[in-house]
Amino acid sequence: MSLPKRTKAMDPSCIFRDRRVITNIDNDHLDHFGNISIIEDAFVQFRGQLPFYGFAAVCGDDPGVRRCLHRFGKPFLTYGFSKDCDITAENVQTTGLNSSFSVHFKGQNLGELTIRIPGRHNILNALATFAICRYFGVCFEDIQKGLLAFRGVKRRFEICYEDTQNKRCIIDDYGHHPTEIAATCRRSALIGKGESSPFFSLIVIPHTALSRRLSFRLQRYGCSFGHRPLPCGRGTD
Repeated sequence: MSLPKRTKAMDPSCIFRDRRVITNIDNDHLDHFGNISIIEDAFVQFRGQLPFYGFAAVCGDDPGVRRCLHRFGKPFLTYGFSKDCDITAENVQTTGLNSSFSVHFKGQNLGELTIRIPGRHNILNALATFAICRYFGVCFEDIQKGLLAFRGVKRRFEICYEDTQNKRCIIDDYGHHPTEIAATCRRSALIGKGESSPFFSLIVIPHTALSRRLSFRLQRYGCSFGHRPLPCGRGTD
């Protein structure tokens, strides 16, 4: 079966020629791809486009990525929380929106990293960044400084309003795939705990997704909000 001529993963405007990061392989855009097997083929092709001197960091915690590991060409490193990954995060500590953890390379503790954006998946993203930087010779101290200075991107758990005195906060997140929504809910629940948290409770206001996406993923959309006790209202298209 021939692959689609172009995928988001293969967009040359947003990638470097000699490096790749694969965070997860999930069954999204089924109206275009048709099934998960074709999506996996697209990511294998994406990895295969690297030149011989290139490098890939792939998330060893993701089931879709793990299914494709034997099809990826070398060199690549796996990262994640699983002990069998090449690069792992251990001793994770969270304080408010910050996360600190020790980074290990094949069992060796290399030092501590801190990021100022919450969530387990952002720790994974930091590990991917570390893997790429390490492979291309960036020193550990510069990686530390770069990750500490990064404050996230627009509309990805973006804090639009914060009133710490009255413990109120408005967060905008554009996550529109069930996996992304579930991750955002877990992240908000995590920072919503403890006396130092800016939140007493959390209210989710979902925005209506495209009808074609809902038609393929309706059941998983409902389950993705299962982490939140107070779903409320809805947005508009």
